[in-house]
Amino acid sequence: MRRLLKAYRLWLVVAVLVLGYTAAGFLLVPWLARDQLLDYLREDRGLIAELGPVSFNPYLFRLHLQDFAVRGQDGAPLVALREGFVDFDPSWLLRGIWRVRTLRLDAPVLHLERGADGIWNVAALLPPPTAEPEPEDQPAAVPRVSVGEVTLSGGRLGYAEPGREPAFRQQLTPIEFHATELATLPDARGDYRLTLGIAGGELSLTGSAGLAPVAVAARVEVRNVSLRPAAEYLGPRLPLRLAAGTAGLTADVAVDAGPGVRVQGLAAEVAGLKLATPAGEPVLELPRLALSGGALAWPEQRLDMAAITLTGAQLSTWLDPGQPFSLLQLAAQNGGAQSAATATPPSKGSRWQIALKKLRFEQAEIAFADRTLAESGTRRLQVEALDITDISSAPDARFGIDGSLQLDGAGKIAVQGNVAPSPLAVELDVALAELPLVPATPYLRRVLHSAITDGTLGGQLALRHGDAGTELSGNLLVAGLALDDLVRQRPWLRWQGLEIAELALQLQPKARLRIGELRLTQPWLDVVVREDGTSNIGRMRVAAPAAEPLPAPESAPTAKPGAAAESAPAGAPAVPATADAAPLPVIVEQFRVVDGALKFRDFSLPLPFGVQTHSLNGALRHFSNGEEARVDLQLEGAIDRYGEARIVARVQPAAPRMFTELELQFDNVDFRSVSPYSAKFAGYAIDSGTLRLDLEYRVENNRLRGDNRVLLKQLQLGEEVESPGATKLPLHLAVALLKDAKGNIDLELPVRGDLNDPKVSVGRLVWKAFTNLITRVATAPFAALGRLVGAGKGELEAIGFAPGATALTPSQRQVADHLAQALAQRPGIAVAFGGCTAEDADAAALRAAKLEAVLVRHGEVSKKGGADAVLRAAFIDMFSKDEWKALAAAHPEAPAALADAARERLLAAQPFDRSELAALAEARRDAVLGYLQAQTGVQAAQVISGERRTGKLADGRVRCQLEPRAR
Repeated sequence: MRRLLKAYRLWLVVAVLVLGYTAAGFLLVPWLARDQLLDYLREDRGLIAELGPVSFNPYLFRLHLQDFAVRGQDGAPLVALREGFVDFDPSWLLRGIWRVRTLRLDAPVLHLERGADGIWNVAALLPPPTAEPEPEDQPAAVPRVSVGEVTLSGGRLGYAEPGREPAFRQQLTPIEFHATELATLPDARGDYRLTLGIAGGELSLTGSAGLAPVAVAARVEVRNVSLRPAAEYLGPRLPLRLAAGTAGLTADVAVDAGPGVRVQGLAAEVAGLKLATPAGEPVLELPRLALSGGALAWPEQRLDMAAITLTGAQLSTWLDPGQPFSLLQLAAQNGGAQSAATATPPSKGSRWQIALKKLRFEQAEIAFADRTLAESGTRRLQVEALDITDISSAPDARFGIDGSLQLDGAGKIAVQGNVAPSPLAVELDVALAELPLVPATPYLRRVLHSAITDGTLGGQLALRHGDAGTELSGNLLVAGLALDDLVRQRPWLRWQGLEIAELALQLQPKARLRIGELRLTQPWLDVVVREDGTSNIGRMRVAAPAAEPLPAPESAPTAKPGAAAESAPAGAPAVPATADAAPLPVIVEQFRVVDGALKFRDFSLPLPFGVQTHSLNGALRHFSNGEEARVDLQLEGAIDRYGEARIVARVQPAAPRMFTELELQFDNVDFRSVSPYSAKFAGYAIDSGTLRLDLEYRVENNRLRGDNRVLLKQLQLGEEVESPGATKLPLHLAVALLKDAKGNIDLELPVRGDLNDPKVSVGRLVWKAFTNLITRVATAPFAALGRLVGAGKGELEAIGFAPGATALTPSQRQVADHLAQALAQRPGIAVAFGGCTAEDADAAALRAAKLEAVLVRHGEVSKKGGADAVLRAAFIDMFSKDEWKALAAAHPEAPAALADAARERLLAAQPFDRSELAALAEARRDAVLGYLQAQTGVQAAQVISGERRTGKLADGRVRCQLEPRAR
């Protein structure tokens, strides 16, 4: 009985223990877990916590809880869990291992929020730190834990920073995680899979992991993740706003306890990227960016990539008035962050080594809008393909560049070469083919009201930069250029081609520009002078905007004595003097013109003028803008149909007044082409004739010396033209006097002048020499004729006659002979002579002749000897004997005085009619004209009858003036 009682008591104890264990496991444990958890959250942490049913199976060691939620004191959610399940295997405790067969979390939610003070909201779940931290002796051993299976489904992670401007919120959902055999046991490895819903896409990690030591291998895949949340988070730090864009990525990642990270097979893609300014103006559209063949190693700090390809990128840039280039503006907006980032550069030992085998741009485009122009337009640079290879952060890195581009869908730009970033070294070869020049019209219109209607740019250029300096060299061709005058709406300049050969622009170490040859083929220029004297080129010029006056300073600082203070204007603040920048040295070995043409018209003249110069060929050699450099010029061309022109010159371009030698030859130029200028300056049109000019000028030290020869062939003046500014010269007479027997005018016009005189110019000197010559010839025509035959000064101007006589004396015949010789050499000159008389002298001579005739007659009749007897007989016959006696009584002892008195009475008594003077003048006229007409070489039309004039008595002769006339 006792034995039964003992057995009963044993079973009772067992039963009680079992019942107690069962009750404690099923009832007490859930209650304690619930009570302790809620008490900690509510009482200790002051949070709002809720927990649904909690159950525990003490025999299977399975814990199950539902509807767990924690909110902050403000009611904001922190943590939530719809259902949790833990299946614990206590048998592993015998091996010192905490074993969980299954851990399952259903719909877990975590809300992370960072306050403006930088404190995270989840800190409210943790116990406050102790006042004095416990001393750390040895690191605690990692507990031995093994989990057979972990499952997390329907998870959600929220992140928020409400204190940011603007506030930022983002959620990761759904979150799915499944893992098997995760353990902290040595060399234990388990498999896992994690997927996150992020920004409209998905992040997936699949692989294996070990925790002792740490060894994680993962296949990372990111699909269609929007970049906007990241851009919104970084927005205040970025100069651009992300309007759209998604990203994807695949990679194999390995993490070990070294610690070390290895990434292999990295491939990434960005699609539909759109960047805009904060105001919403598009900047970049990138349909696709692809990275392939990436590999990363840390802590080695090495990143290698096989290729990055950008397809269809469209970059928009612009230039606003008064603003920097748009990309510089955007960079300036982020300048503070850049400065902070670059304030403490990383040390050399921590620098990452980055290598990219190829960066490729495909079908890209750069659009540029210059809004500073009156008519803003957009130019587009299309990148067909551009490869940048061997990009590396290594100190000796050298990148290769190979690309093909277009401008506005036309032409081609090929770029090939390499660039070394540090120190910067560039070797680029650029090939240009048929790039359109029409897009440059807006920039031309800044200086000229002109438009480029055609033309292309081509050539080969090489850019070199390095230790030796910076140089741009090569050849260029501007082909088919055509410019329109927007004022007249017609073409004004064009050429077939402008070749720039052996171009060498050196920027460092000493700037200079050298061109081997400029070759301009078939240039054509249209120059028009309007009625008001302005030219089409002058009217096309755009007037520079007036500079705004600087505001006057409120107070001027007291200037210290010195040159700078003395030269400063009153009231202006003193500024340090700066030397003018030296001009860029320019050398052009040869500038050649081939088959050029010039169309020139002048409507400012009384007669409209036009001339065509064509077949222009020549070269300018050794041009330089150096102070003492001298340039050689040779130019030949045709004028209108038959004229020719040639120019040879040597000039010092920097100081032409210090040295210039110029030879100009114009031959067989139709004089009718310059008729409008003769009408303006001389008052006559020109009907016909040709011109030859041989002009030689030399300017040295501001002194001009010119020797000019002008040959006018068969010049025929036309009608007189009214011109207010015309010189009043007897041009017809001057032309006739200057024409030789062949109808030519051969002139020599020496020119001298001091160019230091501001009133002196070469044109004025030449015109003055010409007008002086014409004036001298026209105002002294016989002097000009006399020089032809060596006659003395004034010799040919008049014919002298004895008073009352008509016959030419030998000396006067000599004068007439010289005049005849001159007329033979100047068939365009005629001499008009109408005879002349000096009334007193000729009248007295005529009376004296009549008296002599009376005396002769009386002497022949009386046959009485002696002149006195003849005189007495003539006196008595004319008067009477009584008057003779009275006259003799008045001179009783002076027979000579009696004879003189009697002759005077007889002379005065001779009959005289003024018609006798006219007859005398006609007789003299006939004598002179008859003699001249009889001379060899004198044409009848050159000797004409003129008006009777009054002669002058000089040296006992009556001088009759000759009158020159142009035929």
